[in-house]
Amino acid sequence: MVRVYKLLTDPFIGAENITLELGANATLVFTWTPPTYGRYEICAEASEVPNDAYNQFLCSRKGIR
Repeated sequence: MVRVYKLLTDPFIGAENITLELGANATLVFTWTPPTYGRYEICAEASEVPNDAYNQFLCSRKGIR
């Protein structure tokens, strides 16, 4: 499962369950309108996969002007 949410004023944007085969990838799109100008942190989290060396939690900080 991949969960995307915004930290700060709104606790949650949305979630979508997907299944990926070995070596596959997918793009998920979530629409969100910030309530005001400022800096926001957008994070995505995926379920942990046994023996997977990659991080399943990623964040990006963006400024909205």
